[in-house]
Amino acid sequence: MQQFPINKYGEVEVEQNELRYFIPIAYTEASELDELEEAYRRKGKELMDSPYYLFANNLEVVRNRFCFTFQLEEMKAFHYIRQFPFEEQLYYLRSLVEMAKNIEQTPILWDKNSLLVDLTDRKIKTFLFEFDKHPIHVSQDAVDGLKETIILALTTLHRVLGKPRRIDFIDQREIVIRFAENILHGKSVSEIGRVIEDMILEIERQLEQEKKEQPKSNVLTAFKEKWNAKKETAATVEQPVWRFSKKKSNLSAPYEKKKSIWDNKYVYLSASALALVILIGNSTGAFDFSKPEEVKAKQEQTEVIPSNKLIGIYRQAITGDKQKALDQLERLGFDNLSKKDQKVMLSLYEETGQPEKAIKLKPEYAEKVVNDLVSNQKYDDLRTLQSKVDNPVVNYEVAYLDKKWEDVVRLKDKVKMTDRRENQLLSAYLHLGRMDEAKKLAAESPELSQKVQDFEMKKKQVEDLKMQVQQVQKNEKDVKKRDEQVKKLNEQIKQLEAAINNI
Repeated sequence: MQQFPINKYGEVEVEQNELRYFIPIAYTEASELDELEEAYRRKGKELMDSPYYLFANNLEVVRNRFCFTFQLEEMKAFHYIRQFPFEEQLYYLRSLVEMAKNIEQTPILWDKNSLLVDLTDRKIKTFLFEFDKHPIHVSQDAVDGLKETIILALTTLHRVLGKPRRIDFIDQREIVIRFAENILHGKSVSEIGRVIEDMILEIERQLEQEKKEQPKSNVLTAFKEKWNAKKETAATVEQPVWRFSKKKSNLSAPYEKKKSIWDNKYVYLSASALALVILIGNSTGAFDFSKPEEVKAKQEQTEVIPSNKLIGIYRQAITGDKQKALDQLERLGFDNLSKKDQKVMLSLYEETGQPEKAIKLKPEYAEKVVNDLVSNQKYDDLRTLQSKVDNPVVNYEVAYLDKKWEDVVRLKDKVKMTDRRENQLLSAYLHLGRMDEAKKLAAESPELSQKVQDFEMKKKQVEDLKMQVQQVQKNEKDVKKRDEQVKKLNEQIKQLEAAINNI
Protein backbone atom coordinates (compact mmCIF):
# COMPACT_ATOMS: atom_id res chain seq x y z
CA MET A 1 0.00 0.00 0.00
CA GLN A 2 1.19 3.50 -0.85
CA GLN A 3 0.16 6.54 1.20
CA PHE A 4 0.69 10.25 0.67
CA PRO A 5 -0.77 13.50 2.06
CA ILE A 6 -3.14 15.58 -0.03
CA ASN A 7 -5.38 18.64 0.36
CA LYS A 8 -3.31 19.80 3.38
CA TYR A 9 -5.20 17.73 5.98
CA GLY A 10 -6.18 14.72 3.87
CA GLU A 11 -4.52 11.47 2.92
CA VAL A 12 -4.65 9.06 0.00
CA GLU A 13 -4.11 5.31 0.14
CA VAL A 14 -3.68 3.30 -3.05
CA GLU A 15 -3.73 -0.47 -3.22
CA GLN A 16 -4.04 -2.38 -6.48
CA ASN A 17 -6.81 -0.61 -8.43
CA GLU A 18 -8.50 0.97 -5.41
CA LEU A 19 -7.88 4.52 -4.18
CA ARG A 20 -9.15 5.79 -0.84
CA TYR A 21 -9.18 9.48 0.02
CA PHE A 22 -9.52 10.40 3.71
CA ILE A 23 -10.33 13.84 5.09
CA PRO A 24 -10.90 14.56 8.82
CA ILE A 25 -14.52 15.44 9.55
CA ALA A 26 -13.30 18.52 11.41
CA TYR A 27 -11.85 19.93 8.17
CA THR A 28 -15.10 19.62 6.23
CA GLU A 29 -18.30 21.60 6.65
CA ALA A 30 -20.40 18.49 7.30
CA SER A 31 -20.97 16.86 10.67
CA GLU A 32 -22.81 13.77 9.42
CA LEU A 33 -22.20 11.37 6.53
CA ASP A 34 -25.71 11.93 5.16
CA GLU A 35 -25.03 15.65 4.95
CA LEU A 36 -21.81 15.14 3.01
CA GLU A 37 -23.35 12.50 0.76
CA GLU A 38 -26.27 14.75 -0.17
CA ALA A 39 -23.90 17.58 -1.13
CA TYR A 40 -21.78 15.12 -3.14
CA ARG A 41 -24.84 13.89 -5.03
CA ARG A 42 -25.83 17.45 -5.90
CA LYS A 43 -22.36 18.09 -7.28
CA GLY A 44 -22.60 14.86 -9.25
CA LYS A 45 -25.78 16.05 -10.94
CA GLU A 46 -24.19 19.42 -11.69
CA LEU A 47 -21.16 17.76 -13.32
CA MET A 48 -23.12 14.96 -14.97
CA ASP A 49 -22.06 15.96 -18.48
CA SER A 50 -18.47 16.84 -17.64
CA PRO A 51 -15.97 14.01 -18.27
CA TYR A 52 -13.12 15.48 -16.20
CA TYR A 53 -14.29 14.68 -12.66
CA LEU A 54 -14.25 11.24 -11.04
CA PHE A 55 -16.83 10.35 -8.39
CA ALA A 56 -16.41 7.84 -5.58
CA ASN A 57 -18.08 4.44 -5.60
CA ASN A 58 -18.58 4.61 -1.86
CA LEU A 59 -18.63 7.11 1.03
CA GLU A 60 -18.21 6.09 4.66
CA VAL A 61 -16.93 7.25 8.05
CA VAL A 62 -13.69 5.65 9.25
CA ARG A 63 -12.94 6.72 12.82
CA ASN A 64 -13.02 10.52 12.71
CA ARG A 65 -12.57 10.83 8.94
CA PHE A 66 -14.76 10.72 5.87
CA CYS A 67 -13.52 8.16 3.35
CA PHE A 68 -14.10 8.32 -0.42
CA THR A 69 -13.38 5.05 -2.26
CA PHE A 70 -12.63 5.00 -6.01
CA GLN A 71 -12.20 2.03 -8.36
CA LEU A 72 -9.49 2.89 -10.88
CA GLU A 73 -9.26 0.05 -13.38
CA GLU A 74 -7.55 1.17 -16.59
CA MET A 75 -6.53 4.47 -14.97
CA LYS A 76 -2.91 5.62 -14.81
CA ALA A 77 -1.05 7.86 -12.39
CA PHE A 78 -0.45 11.36 -13.75
CA HIS A 79 3.25 10.89 -14.49
CA TYR A 80 2.32 8.14 -16.95
CA ILE A 81 1.71 10.93 -19.47
CA ARG A 82 5.48 11.39 -19.65
CA GLN A 83 5.69 8.11 -21.57
CA PHE A 84 3.71 9.55 -24.48
CA PRO A 85 5.32 11.36 -27.41
CA PHE A 86 4.80 15.11 -27.26
CA GLU A 87 2.35 14.98 -30.18
CA GLU A 88 0.12 12.65 -28.14
CA GLN A 89 0.48 14.56 -24.86
CA LEU A 90 -1.15 17.64 -26.38
CA TYR A 91 -4.55 15.96 -26.66
CA TYR A 92 -4.46 15.05 -22.96
CA LEU A 93 -3.40 18.55 -21.91
CA ARG A 94 -6.69 19.88 -23.28
CA SER A 95 -8.39 18.35 -20.22
CA LEU A 96 -6.38 20.52 -17.84
CA VAL A 97 -7.51 23.62 -19.71
CA GLU A 98 -11.16 22.59 -19.45
CA MET A 99 -10.85 22.05 -15.68
CA ALA A 100 -9.13 25.42 -15.33
CA LYS A 101 -11.95 27.12 -17.25
CA ASN A 102 -14.42 25.71 -14.73
CA ILE A 103 -12.31 26.59 -11.69
CA GLU A 104 -14.74 29.17 -10.25
CA GLN A 105 -17.64 26.72 -10.19
CA THR A 106 -15.55 23.65 -9.32
CA PRO A 107 -12.17 24.42 -7.70
CA ILE A 108 -9.64 21.61 -8.01
CA LEU A 109 -6.35 20.79 -6.34
CA TRP A 110 -3.42 21.50 -8.65
CA ASP A 111 -1.49 18.51 -7.36
CA LYS A 112 -0.17 15.73 -9.61
CA ASN A 113 -1.32 13.19 -7.01
CA SER A 114 -4.94 14.28 -7.49
CA LEU A 115 -4.82 13.76 -11.27
CA LEU A 116 -5.19 10.53 -13.24
CA VAL A 117 -4.77 9.62 -16.89
CA ASP A 118 -7.69 7.81 -18.52
CA LEU A 119 -6.51 6.04 -21.65
CA THR A 120 -10.02 5.04 -22.67
CA ASP A 121 -11.05 8.56 -23.66
CA ARG A 122 -7.72 10.42 -23.92
CA LYS A 123 -8.34 12.66 -20.91
CA ILE A 124 -6.77 13.71 -17.63
CA LYS A 125 -9.25 13.56 -14.74
CA THR A 126 -9.32 14.52 -11.07
CA PHE A 127 -10.91 12.76 -8.12
CA LEU A 128 -10.41 15.72 -5.78
CA PHE A 129 -12.48 18.87 -6.20
CA GLU A 130 -14.46 21.30 -4.10
CA PHE A 131 -18.17 20.93 -3.47
CA ASP A 132 -20.55 22.13 -0.80
CA LYS A 133 -19.33 20.78 2.59
CA HIS A 134 -15.92 19.79 1.16
CA PRO A 135 -13.47 22.67 0.65
CA ILE A 136 -10.12 22.66 -1.11
CA HIS A 137 -7.61 23.73 1.56
CA VAL A 138 -4.72 24.52 -0.80
CA SER A 139 -5.56 27.45 -3.04
CA GLN A 140 -3.57 28.28 -6.15
CA ASP A 141 -4.20 30.61 -9.05
CA ALA A 142 -5.69 28.66 -11.95
CA VAL A 143 -3.21 30.04 -14.49
CA ASP A 144 -0.20 29.20 -12.31
CA GLY A 145 -1.55 25.75 -11.47
CA LEU A 146 -2.26 25.02 -15.13
CA LYS A 147 1.23 26.10 -16.19
CA GLU A 148 2.97 24.03 -13.50
CA THR A 149 0.97 20.90 -14.30
CA ILE A 150 1.74 21.16 -18.02
CA ILE A 151 5.47 21.63 -17.31
CA LEU A 152 5.41 18.59 -14.99
CA ALA A 153 4.03 16.54 -17.88
CA LEU A 154 6.84 17.64 -20.20
CA THR A 155 9.80 17.33 -17.82
CA THR A 156 11.45 15.02 -15.31
CA LEU A 157 10.82 17.55 -12.53
CA HIS A 158 8.90 16.63 -9.40
CA ARG A 159 8.19 20.26 -8.54
CA VAL A 160 8.27 23.43 -10.60
CA LEU A 161 10.07 26.14 -8.63
CA GLY A 162 11.26 28.21 -11.57
CA LYS A 163 11.80 28.13 -15.29
CA PRO A 164 12.93 24.60 -16.28
CA ARG A 165 16.27 24.05 -17.99
CA ARG A 166 16.45 22.41 -21.39
CA ILE A 167 18.02 19.33 -19.80
CA ASP A 168 14.90 18.94 -17.63
CA PHE A 169 12.73 18.22 -20.67
CA ILE A 170 12.08 14.61 -21.66
CA ASP A 171 11.82 15.58 -25.32
CA GLN A 172 14.32 18.36 -26.07
CA ARG A 173 13.28 19.14 -29.64
CA GLU A 174 12.95 22.82 -30.47
CA ILE A 175 9.19 22.50 -31.03
CA VAL A 176 8.71 21.29 -27.44
CA ILE A 177 10.91 24.02 -25.93
CA ARG A 178 9.05 26.68 -27.93
CA PHE A 179 5.72 25.26 -26.80
CA ALA A 180 6.80 25.36 -23.14
CA GLU A 181 7.98 28.96 -23.53
CA ASN A 182 4.59 29.97 -24.92
CA ILE A 183 2.82 28.18 -22.06
CA LEU A 184 4.92 29.97 -19.45
CA HIS A 185 4.23 33.32 -21.10
CA GLY A 186 0.47 32.71 -21.14
CA LYS A 187 -1.46 35.25 -19.06
CA SER A 188 -4.85 33.54 -18.97
CA VAL A 189 -6.40 30.09 -19.15
CA SER A 190 -7.88 30.79 -22.58
CA GLU A 191 -4.50 31.99 -23.88
CA ILE A 192 -2.82 28.79 -22.67
CA GLY A 193 -5.61 26.78 -24.26
CA ARG A 194 -5.05 28.58 -27.53
CA VAL A 195 -1.30 27.76 -27.37
CA ILE A 196 -2.19 24.06 -27.10
CA GLU A 197 -4.74 24.20 -29.91
CA ASP A 198 -2.34 26.10 -32.14
CA MET A 199 0.40 23.52 -31.56
CA ILE A 200 -2.00 20.70 -32.42
CA LEU A 201 -2.94 22.51 -35.62
CA GLU A 202 0.71 23.09 -36.49
CA ILE A 203 1.56 19.40 -36.07
CA GLU A 204 -1.48 18.24 -38.01
CA ARG A 205 -0.69 20.67 -40.82
CA GLN A 206 2.89 19.43 -40.89
CA LEU A 207 1.71 15.84 -41.26
CA GLU A 208 -0.70 16.88 -44.01
CA GLN A 209 2.05 18.81 -45.81
CA GLU A 210 4.46 15.86 -45.62
CA LYS A 211 1.76 13.65 -47.04
CA LYS A 212 1.20 16.01 -49.98
CA GLU A 213 4.91 16.26 -50.77
CA GLN A 214 5.39 12.50 -51.11
CA PRO A 215 3.62 9.77 -53.07
CA LYS A 216 1.08 7.95 -50.96
CA SER A 217 3.06 4.71 -51.23
CA ASN A 218 6.07 6.37 -49.61
CA VAL A 219 4.30 8.28 -46.84
CA LEU A 220 4.57 5.58 -44.21
CA THR A 221 8.23 5.02 -45.01
CA ALA A 222 8.93 8.73 -44.62
CA PHE A 223 7.07 8.83 -41.33
CA LYS A 224 9.04 5.87 -39.98
CA GLU A 225 12.31 7.51 -41.03
CA LYS A 226 11.26 10.67 -39.24
CA TRP A 227 10.61 8.88 -35.98
CA ASN A 228 13.66 6.62 -36.34
CA ALA A 229 15.83 9.74 -36.45
CA LYS A 230 17.73 10.22 -33.25
CA LYS A 231 15.92 12.67 -30.96
CA GLU A 232 17.53 14.94 -28.43
CA THR A 233 16.23 13.61 -25.16
CA ALA A 234 17.09 13.58 -21.52
CA ALA A 235 15.45 10.21 -21.06
CA THR A 236 18.38 8.11 -22.27
CA VAL A 237 17.84 5.52 -19.54
CA GLU A 238 14.72 3.43 -19.85
CA GLN A 239 12.18 4.59 -17.26
CA PRO A 240 9.65 2.30 -15.56
CA VAL A 241 5.93 2.87 -15.98
CA TRP A 242 3.71 2.80 -12.91
CA ARG A 243 0.16 1.79 -13.62
CA PHE A 244 -2.92 0.72 -11.74
CA SER A 245 -3.15 -3.03 -11.99
CA LYS A 246 -6.13 -5.27 -12.43
CA LYS A 247 -4.17 -8.22 -11.06
CA LYS A 248 -2.62 -8.57 -7.64
CA SER A 249 1.01 -7.54 -7.62
CA ASN A 250 3.84 -9.18 -5.73
CA LEU A 251 5.28 -5.72 -5.10
CA SER A 252 4.52 -3.91 -1.87
CA ALA A 253 3.63 -0.79 -3.86
CA PRO A 254 0.07 -0.37 -5.17
CA TYR A 255 1.18 -0.43 -8.77
CA GLU A 256 2.86 -2.92 -11.04
CA LYS A 257 6.20 -1.82 -12.36
CA LYS A 258 6.23 -2.71 -16.04
CA LYS A 259 8.03 -1.72 -19.18
CA SER A 260 5.84 0.57 -21.22
CA ILE A 261 4.69 -0.55 -24.65
CA TRP A 262 6.05 2.80 -25.87
CA ASP A 263 9.57 1.75 -24.86
CA ASN A 264 9.55 -0.71 -27.75
CA LYS A 265 10.66 1.33 -30.77
CA TYR A 266 9.06 -1.03 -33.26
CA VAL A 267 5.67 -0.85 -31.58
CA TYR A 268 6.12 2.93 -31.33
CA LEU A 269 6.73 3.21 -35.05
CA SER A 270 3.83 0.95 -35.92
CA ALA A 271 1.42 2.89 -33.73
CA SER A 272 2.65 6.20 -35.11
CA ALA A 273 2.39 4.96 -38.67
CA LEU A 274 -1.13 3.71 -38.03
CA ALA A 275 -2.10 7.09 -36.60
CA LEU A 276 -0.78 8.79 -39.73
CA VAL A 277 -2.65 6.37 -41.99
CA ILE A 278 -5.87 7.21 -40.17
CA LEU A 279 -5.13 10.93 -40.39
CA ILE A 280 -4.44 10.68 -44.12
CA GLY A 281 -7.56 8.63 -44.66
CA ASN A 282 -9.69 11.15 -42.83
CA SER A 283 -8.23 14.23 -44.47
CA THR A 284 -7.71 13.13 -48.06
CA GLY A 285 -10.28 10.46 -48.71
CA ALA A 286 -7.73 7.62 -48.93
CA PHE A 287 -10.35 5.53 -47.15
CA ASP A 288 -13.28 7.17 -48.92
CA PHE A 289 -15.81 4.54 -49.93
CA SER A 290 -18.15 7.06 -51.55
CA LYS A 291 -19.85 6.26 -54.80
CA PRO A 292 -18.14 7.64 -57.95
CA GLU A 293 -20.81 10.29 -58.46
CA GLU A 294 -20.40 11.43 -54.83
CA VAL A 295 -16.64 11.71 -55.30
CA LYS A 296 -17.16 13.81 -58.42
CA ALA A 297 -19.55 16.08 -56.55
CA LYS A 298 -16.96 16.59 -53.82
CA GLN A 299 -14.32 17.50 -56.36
CA GLU A 300 -16.61 20.11 -57.89
CA GLN A 301 -17.05 21.89 -54.56
CA THR A 302 -15.31 25.18 -53.78
CA GLU A 303 -11.56 24.81 -53.36
CA VAL A 304 -10.60 24.74 -49.68
CA ILE A 305 -8.05 27.30 -48.48
CA PRO A 306 -4.86 25.51 -47.30
CA SER A 307 -4.31 25.78 -43.55
CA ASN A 308 -0.72 26.95 -43.96
CA LYS A 309 -2.04 30.17 -45.50
CA LEU A 310 -3.86 30.96 -42.26
CA ILE A 311 -0.87 30.91 -39.91
CA GLY A 312 -0.69 34.71 -39.78
CA ILE A 313 -4.34 34.90 -38.78
CA TYR A 314 -3.85 32.37 -35.98
CA ARG A 315 -0.83 34.26 -34.69
CA GLN A 316 -3.12 37.25 -34.20
CA ALA A 317 -5.54 35.10 -32.21
CA ILE A 318 -2.73 33.82 -29.98
CA THR A 319 -1.45 37.31 -29.25
CA GLY A 320 -4.91 38.36 -28.11
CA ASP A 321 -6.42 40.03 -31.18
CA LYS A 322 -9.05 37.35 -31.65
CA GLN A 323 -11.68 39.62 -33.15
CA LYS A 324 -9.29 40.78 -35.87
CA ALA A 325 -8.50 37.14 -36.66
CA LEU A 326 -12.23 36.43 -36.85
CA ASP A 327 -12.82 39.36 -39.18
CA GLN A 328 -10.24 37.96 -41.59
CA LEU A 329 -11.69 34.44 -41.39
CA GLU A 330 -15.15 35.85 -42.11
CA ARG A 331 -13.83 37.57 -45.23
CA LEU A 332 -12.37 34.26 -46.41
CA GLY A 333 -15.69 32.51 -45.81
CA PHE A 334 -16.52 29.65 -43.45
CA ASP A 335 -17.31 27.21 -46.27
CA ASN A 336 -13.90 27.84 -47.84
CA LEU A 337 -12.04 26.62 -44.76
CA SER A 338 -10.94 23.07 -43.97
CA LYS A 339 -12.85 21.24 -41.23
CA LYS A 340 -10.03 21.82 -38.74
CA ASP A 341 -9.94 25.54 -39.50
CA GLN A 342 -13.73 25.71 -39.27
CA LYS A 343 -13.45 24.30 -35.74
CA VAL A 344 -10.97 27.03 -34.86
CA MET A 345 -13.31 29.71 -36.20
CA LEU A 346 -16.25 28.33 -34.20
CA SER A 347 -14.12 28.20 -31.07
CA LEU A 348 -13.02 31.81 -31.56
CA TYR A 349 -16.64 32.92 -31.82
CA GLU A 350 -17.37 31.23 -28.50
CA GLU A 351 -14.29 32.69 -26.81
CA THR A 352 -15.17 36.21 -27.96
CA GLY A 353 -18.72 36.01 -26.63
CA GLN A 354 -20.42 35.44 -30.00
CA PRO A 355 -21.66 31.84 -29.71
CA GLU A 356 -24.80 32.65 -31.70
CA LYS A 357 -22.66 33.22 -34.81
CA ALA A 358 -21.01 29.83 -34.35
CA ILE A 359 -24.39 28.13 -34.01
CA LYS A 360 -25.79 29.86 -37.09
CA LEU A 361 -22.83 28.58 -39.12
CA LYS A 362 -22.98 25.10 -37.63
CA PRO A 363 -26.21 24.33 -35.70
CA GLU A 364 -24.81 21.16 -34.10
CA TYR A 365 -22.14 23.29 -32.39
CA ALA A 366 -24.93 24.32 -30.01
CA GLU A 367 -24.24 21.13 -28.04
CA LYS A 368 -20.78 22.33 -27.07
CA VAL A 369 -21.89 25.89 -26.35
CA VAL A 370 -24.78 24.76 -24.17
CA ASN A 371 -22.65 22.24 -22.27
CA ASP A 372 -20.05 24.93 -21.57
CA LEU A 373 -22.68 27.38 -20.30
CA VAL A 374 -24.48 24.79 -18.17
CA SER A 375 -21.29 23.35 -16.65
CA ASN A 376 -20.24 26.90 -15.70
CA GLN A 377 -23.77 27.73 -14.45
CA LYS A 378 -24.08 30.70 -16.83
CA TYR A 379 -27.84 30.43 -17.07
CA ASP A 380 -28.46 34.11 -17.85
CA ASP A 381 -26.04 33.82 -20.78
CA LEU A 382 -28.03 30.81 -21.96
CA ARG A 383 -31.25 32.81 -21.93
CA THR A 384 -29.53 35.66 -23.77
CA LEU A 385 -28.31 33.17 -26.37
CA GLN A 386 -31.87 31.98 -26.95
CA SER A 387 -32.93 35.53 -27.77
CA LYS A 388 -30.31 35.62 -30.55
CA VAL A 389 -30.64 32.19 -32.13
CA ASP A 390 -33.44 29.67 -32.68
CA ASN A 391 -31.93 26.25 -31.93
CA PRO A 392 -33.66 23.19 -30.40
CA VAL A 393 -30.77 22.42 -28.04
CA VAL A 394 -30.78 25.96 -26.66
CA ASN A 395 -34.58 26.06 -26.52
CA TYR A 396 -34.72 22.74 -24.65
CA GLU A 397 -32.29 23.86 -21.96
CA VAL A 398 -34.01 27.22 -21.45
CA ALA A 399 -37.42 25.53 -21.32
CA TYR A 400 -36.14 23.34 -18.49
CA LEU A 401 -34.63 26.32 -16.64
CA ASP A 402 -37.93 28.21 -16.90
CA LYS A 403 -39.96 25.10 -16.00
CA LYS A 404 -41.89 25.19 -19.27
CA TRP A 405 -42.60 21.48 -19.10
CA GLU A 406 -44.74 21.27 -22.24
CA ASP A 407 -41.88 22.74 -24.28
CA VAL A 408 -39.40 20.29 -22.75
CA VAL A 409 -41.56 17.36 -23.88
CA ARG A 410 -42.18 18.90 -27.30
CA LEU A 411 -38.45 19.33 -27.96
CA LYS A 412 -37.26 15.98 -26.59
CA ASP A 413 -36.98 14.35 -30.02
CA LYS A 414 -34.95 17.24 -31.42
CA VAL A 415 -32.03 16.96 -28.97
CA LYS A 416 -29.48 14.32 -28.11
CA MET A 417 -30.86 12.53 -25.05
CA THR A 418 -28.00 12.46 -22.52
CA ASP A 419 -28.36 11.24 -18.91
CA ARG A 420 -28.83 14.83 -17.75
CA ARG A 421 -31.56 15.46 -20.30
CA GLU A 422 -33.34 12.24 -19.39
CA ASN A 423 -33.41 13.57 -15.84
CA GLN A 424 -34.86 16.85 -17.13
CA LEU A 425 -37.45 15.07 -19.27
CA LEU A 426 -38.49 12.98 -16.27
CA SER A 427 -39.10 16.18 -14.29
CA ALA A 428 -41.31 17.44 -17.11
CA TYR A 429 -43.38 14.24 -17.16
CA LEU A 430 -43.78 14.30 -13.38
CA HIS A 431 -44.90 17.93 -13.19
CA LEU A 432 -47.31 17.41 -16.08
CA GLY A 433 -48.81 14.41 -14.29
CA ARG A 434 -47.84 12.02 -17.10
CA MET A 435 -46.90 9.27 -14.67
CA ASP A 436 -47.03 6.36 -17.13
CA GLU A 437 -44.47 8.04 -19.37
CA ALA A 438 -42.36 8.99 -16.35
CA LYS A 439 -42.26 5.42 -15.05
CA LYS A 440 -41.47 4.05 -18.50
CA LEU A 441 -38.55 6.48 -18.86
CA ALA A 442 -37.24 5.61 -15.39
CA ALA A 443 -37.74 1.85 -15.67
CA GLU A 444 -34.10 0.95 -16.35
CA SER A 445 -32.49 3.54 -14.07
CA PRO A 446 -32.43 3.08 -10.28
CA GLU A 447 -31.69 6.79 -9.82
CA LEU A 448 -34.61 7.91 -11.99
CA SER A 449 -36.91 5.34 -10.40
CA GLN A 450 -36.01 6.72 -6.98
CA LYS A 451 -36.85 10.20 -8.25
CA VAL A 452 -40.32 9.02 -9.30
CA GLN A 453 -40.86 7.42 -5.88
CA ASP A 454 -39.74 10.58 -4.08
CA PHE A 455 -42.09 12.69 -6.20
CA GLU A 456 -45.08 10.42 -5.54
CA MET A 457 -44.29 10.22 -1.83
CA LYS A 458 -44.07 13.99 -1.44
CA LYS A 459 -47.27 14.53 -3.44
CA LYS A 460 -49.03 12.04 -1.14
CA GLN A 461 -47.66 13.82 1.93
CA VAL A 462 -49.00 17.14 0.64
CA GLU A 463 -52.44 15.61 0.06
CA ASP A 464 -52.45 14.10 3.57
CA LEU A 465 -51.44 17.41 5.15
CA LYS A 466 -54.17 19.26 3.28
CA MET A 467 -56.67 16.72 4.59
CA GLN A 468 -55.37 17.37 8.10
CA VAL A 469 -55.86 21.11 7.60
CA GLN A 470 -59.50 20.50 6.68
CA GLN A 471 -60.02 18.25 9.70
CA VAL A 472 -58.46 20.75 12.10
CA GLN A 473 -60.55 23.59 10.69
CA LYS A 474 -63.66 21.45 11.07
CA ASN A 475 -63.07 19.83 14.46
CA GLU A 476 -60.91 22.19 16.53
CA LYS A 477 -63.17 24.59 18.43
CA ASP A 478 -60.41 26.57 20.12
CA VAL A 479 -59.62 29.32 17.63
CA LYS A 480 -56.06 29.91 18.87
CA LYS A 481 -55.13 26.22 18.79
CA ARG A 482 -56.80 25.81 15.43
CA ASP A 483 -54.87 28.70 13.90
CA GLU A 484 -51.56 27.45 15.32
CA GLN A 485 -52.11 23.93 14.00
CA VAL A 486 -53.22 25.16 10.60
CA LYS A 487 -50.19 27.47 10.39
CA LYS A 488 -47.82 24.63 11.27
CA LEU A 489 -49.42 22.30 8.73
CA ASN A 490 -49.32 24.95 6.01
CA GLU A 491 -45.61 25.51 6.64
CA GLN A 492 -45.00 21.79 6.14
CA ILE A 493 -47.05 21.88 2.95
CA LYS A 494 -45.05 24.86 1.70
CA GLN A 495 -41.74 23.09 2.34
CA LEU A 496 -42.90 19.94 0.57
CA GLU A 497 -44.23 21.86 -2.42
CA ALA A 498 -40.89 23.67 -2.71
CA ALA A 499 -39.11 20.31 -2.67
CA ILE A 500 -41.50 18.99 -5.34
CA ASN A 501 -40.88 22.07 -7.46
CA ASN A 502 -37.13 21.36 -7.40
CA ILE A 503 -37.51 17.75 -8.55
